[in-house]
Amino acid sequence: MDSDQESLHMLSNIQVQRTIIPKQKGVLKLEKIHGFADATESAYGTYIRVYLKCIDHDGIITVSLVTLKSRGAPIKKILLPRLELCGALLLYELCKSTVNALQFQVDSISCYTD
Repeated sequence: MDSDQESLHMLSNIQVQRTIIPKQKGVLKLEKIHGFADATESAYGTYIRVYLKCIDHDGIITVSLVTLKSRGAPIKKILLPRLELCGALLLYELCKSTVNALQFQVDSISCYTD
């Protein structure tokens, strides 16, 4: 426990990126949205994640988590394939609202689910 308390001063060294778009926004050549969804019998849409991938003219790639969402399965028992479809629909809606919120042109949107 003492070693944990001794390392608390190191917290001031942690930096968290707060922007999702690189500072050199004007020189980007490619912006993509990638979304991922998965479903289980206990909760569909758990770990739905939407990322923004930016590539500048120098080939530097920046990937940022934009948003995520989860939703519990309904009380009524639903088969797993239907839950997967519900998760895919939720992913589509989240990607669509994310693109609208970003207010700039996105080159492509890719959604992935199993």
